[in-house]
Amino acid sequence: MAEAIEDAALLTWIARTGQGDRTAFTQLYTATSGTLLAVALRLLRDRARAEDALQDAFVQIWHKASEYHAGRGPVLGWMVSIVRYRAIDQLRRDGRFREQDGSDELADDSLVAAAAHEDLQDCIERLSGSQQQSIALAFFEGLTHEQLARRLASPMGTIKSRIRRGLARLRECLDP
Repeated sequence: MAEAIEDAALLTWIARTGQGDRTAFTQLYTATSGTLLAVALRLLRDRARAEDALQDAFVQIWHKASEYHAGRGPVLGWMVSIVRYRAIDQLRRDGRFREQDGSDELADDSLVAAAAHEDLQDCIERLSGSQQQSIALAFFEGLTHEQLARRLASPMGTIKSRIRRGLARLRECLDP
């Protein structure tokens, strides 16, 4: 996530994925999987189960990409809804999801999460590229500081500083 996800790029990748282009699907996955995993984690609160929901969602995205229409909303929103439904399916199978008065109990939660996600995305876009990359790898891929230092060929102190300063900027941006 070194750069913000561009809508135009997502549109291109989803269209090409709909035509069976595996490279485009890989690009789509790489650009969105961290964000989508965070959605699944928020609902399921278990990384292994969230990863399962994400995998199921990407299988569905691969099969349904040709059915996506830009007039219905942004690509990422469409993908988030698929991940959300996969996560809710898991909760239903586990008996942990209850419907109340015809509306699900997670609806308010997901509206709050969606609004928070948009605010967070805006704030993340304000970070430097190196801060975005370090935070994304640490929090979305779960890399340790040591693993980050090796992957990014940077000193451990630099990695820690990027993350610390990036998180401080995110806090400042998100606080009203």
